[in-house]
Amino acid sequence: MEQHLHSFVLPSLYSHLPYRTTFIAFPTTSWIYVYRDPVQVMKSHLKVKGTTQAVCLRSMRHPSRDITALARRISGVTDPNKLSTEKFCAAHLATLCEAAEEQVLDSNGVGRFVNYMELPRVLIDDIIPKHFLKSAAGLSSEEIARILEVNEKYSKGKGRDTQKWEGDSQEKEETAWDEMKEASAEYLLPVYTRMEAIRTRH
Repeated sequence: MEQHLHSFVLPSLYSHLPYRTTFIAFPTTSWIYVYRDPVQVMKSHLKVKGTTQAVCLRSMRHPSRDITALARRISGVTDPNKLSTEKFCAAHLATLCEAAEEQVLDSNGVGRFVNYMELPRVLIDDIIPKHFLKSAAGLSSEEIARILEVNEKYSKGKGRDTQKWEGDSQEKEETAWDEMKEASAEYLLPVYTRMEAIRTRH
């Protein structure tokens, strides 16, 4: 059997629609969905209190059917436009996670969840050798070194100007405001908890 030597990466997505299209097109291609602590991922979007420019707020004037359904299901709100920016952002992110949850559960093991806090060790010990390469053998020291080297670079940087990556989890927790924490607990924490349960069952 011919071994495929190429892979592709889905970056952070604004909509969950590419999930379904991609997985229908590549039903046997192994993939992962990386998720993060609810408050921390919200703080990545809402950097300043009161902002309306965040990616997670782009559809606030014209909410998707998924966001509308989620808002009604979780808090009984029939018009997502009336949600605070924090709650709308959390609802948007929750719809992405719920779409990924559905795809992982329907993937027969092809899709897996990875908690951001596991990186990069889980790539070295599990995801790359076992999930992607389907190999019982571990990675070589050279391969591990390359993974660790890439892990030191800021993922959203470009070209030679790519910045050195520094952990910011504690900073995000400390700078999150009360409305953000409450919104993440109401909308994101339930699906985060389910993703954690699915991940740990693997």
